[in-house]
This record gives sequence, structure tokens and C-alpha cells, in this order.
Amino acid sequence: MNSAQLVQRINGPSVVQRTQTVIDTRSTAKPIRHFGISPTIDKEENDGSVMTFTFVSHDKFDDGLDSLPFSVQQNQLTTALKLSYPYGIILQSKEKSAAYPVIQFSYGTERLEAKNDEYIIQGFNKNSCIYKEMRVLEGDIGNDLCFHQNVHYIILGFKTTDVKYNQALLESWRDWTGARHIYINFPEQLNLIKITLYHKQTIEDVNLFSYIVVVKCDGITTKEKETILLDFVQRFRAEMTSNFVSVYQEVIT
Repeated sequence: MNSAQLVQRINGPSVVQRTQTVIDTRSTAKPIRHFGISPTIDKEENDGSVMTFTFVSHDKFDDGLDSLPFSVQQNQLTTALKLSYPYGIILQSKEKSAAYPVIQFSYGTERLEAKNDEYIIQGFNKNSCIYKEMRVLEGDIGNDLCFHQNVHYIILGFKTTDVKYNQALLESWRDWTGARHIYINFPEQLNLIKITLYHKQTIEDVNLFSYIVVVKCDGITTKEKETILLDFVQRFRAEMTSNFVSVYQEVIT
């Protein structure tokens, strides 16, 4: 499905134009999100941050690691990524069925220059790509202290047939990615920090996602709250369409 078909499916015969505030002319109005919380406005980043995302996946043609527990595989991959490039943030999936058990992201493009593929464990594939921050939805005002062990992410990936930047998809991103659904329905006690849309800047690897949505929250202080987050994502997965969605926790180094 190309971008035009995707937008047509979302908006129907007549496209409804929605106002989106740009970062230089940010509105002072603060609409109520849910539970009486006032969020900031969705804003456009004209000069968004550039990030390198590295996805590690299991080689479907190599079943030699199936005998190892999932947590052991994750820890081995985490160690390998640290050796390969020690400056990025590493995320471990909380779902055993995740296509990417470990993801690493870092600011800038230096990660691509540090190949060091010899550190990646046999039986796994590593793919890196540059993405640019395009849109941000800021959520609840968190606590002054953010403990990394409480930080969890929902990562969503989308593939399109469009290689280049598409304005129509960007304008309607909150709908077709499900960001609006997450923003409105996200459990208050999990403390939504922000929802960020990234767009792929390189076309070399067609297997990687064209768009990535990163949902960050820091209210996962108990196993019960983690279960609430996993349940929320499971229900979201059943209601929305995406190429990939999973829950991740930041690794403490």
C-alpha cells in the first residue's frame, strides 16, 4: 500500500484538514487530554534531531540459539552491542515474541561508522539506519527525578512504498500510526512523557521501517504497572495496524 492509499483509507473521500502548531509559533492554548491533564501542543520540529536506530533480529535460518532462554539471548546481545558501540541507549523487549529482542539508538550518525560487526552473536542480524525526528506529542509532566529503571518504551514501526518524504503522511501521522489513540487512552499512572515520530533518511536498507514511533513513559515502578503497560499494548495491537509494535525497557549501564 502506498502513501496515497493509506491517507485515503484513513480520511475517506474528503480529507479533513487539522491544525498543527509549528515550533516557532507555538500556541499557548492547552487542551485537556484525559483525566484532567493538560498536555502541550503537537509541534513540528523544523530542525529535528538525527538518530541512528540499530535493530537486532534473530536469523530465521539459524535455529542454533533456540535452546537458550530468551533472557540469556538478550543479555548476550546487549553485551555485544555495548562492545560494538558503547554510547547508545539499549532497549530490551519485554515480550518474548518480539521480532527485535534488542534495539539500540543514539544521537547523530557516528554509530554507522562504528561497524564492529564481529561483536554481534552468530545467529542474529544487525541493521542500522539514520532517522530524523519529525513530530513530537508531549505528554504528562513527570517527576523531577526520572529513574532509568522505570523508563519503558513502546516502539512502533511502519513500512511504506514511498522512499522520499511525504507531506500527506506527515500531516495525518497521529491517525495512521495510532499516536492519537495512545495519547488519549494511555493509562495515567504510567506517566506518558512523549510520543515521537521519526522518518528514515537513507534508502539503502529497504527492510527497515520508513517511519518509527517512540512512546516514552517513566511510571513503571512495579510489576503490576508493567503488566498494565503490556496489556495496553496488546489491546492496541488488536485494534490498530502496524508492521511492528513491542514494549521495551531501557537497560541500565
